[in-house]
Amino acid sequence: MRDISKTCTASWNVNPVQNKRTALYLNSHQLGGKACFTSSFYSLLCPVYGIYCENIHILREFNSLSTNQQSLIQDILCAIFLHIFLIMLFKWPGFILNAAPSAILSGIFIAEKAAMPMQSISDVEAVINKGLSGDRYLNKTGYWDPVEGCQVTLISEHDLKQAKRSSELAFDNGEHRRNLVIKGIKTRALEGKEFQIGEAIFSYEKPRPPCGYLNKIAGKGMALALSYNSGICLRVIKSGKLCVGDAVLILGANEKL
Repeated sequence: MRDISKTCTASWNVNPVQNKRTALYLNSHQLGGKACFTSSFYSLLCPVYGIYCENIHILREFNSLSTNQQSLIQDILCAIFLHIFLIMLFKWPGFILNAAPSAILSGIFIAEKAAMPMQSISDVEAVINKGLSGDRYLNKTGYWDPVEGCQVTLISEHDLKQAKRSSELAFDNGEHRRNLVIKGIKTRALEGKEFQIGEAIFSYEKPRPPCGYLNKIAGKGMALALSYNSGICLRVIKSGKLCVGDAVLILGANEKL
């Protein structure tokens, strides 16, 4: 703790106790110095962190204060620290939480031909204006391809959760017949948008309503279970590799969902 605090001590000073009062002040003209900017984290929290990491020195002065004065100082420091933390939390959530983006690709499924079982894979290559490598839509062997085929289909875990409420059918192994499954976002949030998953970029094309053909492959009641939560069609507008766990990034929004 003492070693880290040396980066901030140039900016903070504690005056001697006078009439049982202490004055804690910041030399603002030193704040821009290299002493307090050895890392982005400590530069942002330097004023408050400097107080805490120098606790051994400050406690000597702090303990000499009255109870009311100690409480006041504690309240002020807590308010300052909370204010800085909230600013960083909203502006740089990944920096504070080091958390994965809330919207990610959670599943990839392909089938070489119509009616063949969907295969779960960890990564795939998206080909511009065609579809996913190895999938029936790219190969032009999908059931609806001659009439109303899609390059890529996508559904959200939210959609599947809604479907599971009204059916005992299985949905976790590609029975829904959609290529991509995402979580942390609803499909309607992608309407009219272009978005990136991994290296590939997609554009929203249209809803993908369920049909009676699903019942023949996945079991009676599948089409009804998916109903209005049956996913969407996408176009590939930039080729690239995508992997399970990749973030979903809406282009133009400048943020991960």
